[in-house]
Amino acid sequence: MSKTTDTIISAYKMEIKVLRAYLLISFSIIVLTYSQYFMFSDKIMEMLGVENGVYENLTAVFFFIASIFMFLVYISNKKLLLLFLSILFFVGCAEEINWGQKIFYFHTPEFMNSINVQHQFSIHNIEIFNGENFRHEKKSGLSRLLEIGVLFKMFCIVWGVIVPIMAFHVSFASTIFKKICLPIPPVSIGMLFIINWVFFRVILSFMLPPNKSFQYYDTIIELFEYISSYIIMVISLYFYKNKNNDIFMDIKTNIHKIKSL
Repeated sequence: MSKTTDTIISAYKMEIKVLRAYLLISFSIIVLTYSQYFMFSDKIMEMLGVENGVYENLTAVFFFIASIFMFLVYISNKKLLLLFLSILFFVGCAEEINWGQKIFYFHTPEFMNSINVQHQFSIHNIEIFNGENFRHEKKSGLSRLLEIGVLFKMFCIVWGVIVPIMAFHVSFASTIFKKICLPIPPVSIGMLFIINWVFFRVILSFMLPPNKSFQYYDTIIELFEYISSYIIMVISLYFYKNKNNDIFMDIKTNIHKIKSL
């Protein structure tokens, strides 16, 4: 093993050691969340994933907390990308509750009703962004690239996994990220997005029994989104606790300054 490879491995081991509290708690939540499919009845699982149910509301809560954390980090650093992320996470929260429609029960305006597949006051259910068209047919091919669900997965993988890996291994990329003041998540926390996707895909494709109700299978999508929003909140918490360090460089730069949970 070369000296460079040994150094890289040691750096990742140190990151995992420093952030073990984040990682252990998060991994435990992932396991316990998906284990519910093997612990509870079909009816309970359907109730957990219904519209305006437990996990949809928790997703909104985690997005809102993440938005607050990122705004506080913005107050400390005054970098526009931090404000952008704070606004983005707030929009995620607002979309989950249809911008208050689920709380205040106001009617969907006609202009939105005519273009929204679920006839709700939300952007992600507008036909061009929704996973289905008005005939309730699943989209395919290039039309899926504008689906909010696909864009959300891409955001999580790019920001949570690809960006921090490139920041550590590609000096040119690191320089660009530093110049635009892009906050760099820890690789180990970002990898939780991959773990979440693997659990979701394996259980949905190979472990859930056939011939169940639509809601039974739809619940696992809510679980996936809930865990994704939780991971985003954890990353935002990490930035908040380390807002006085150089969060625009990879974690190895600040490894001896990083604060655990």
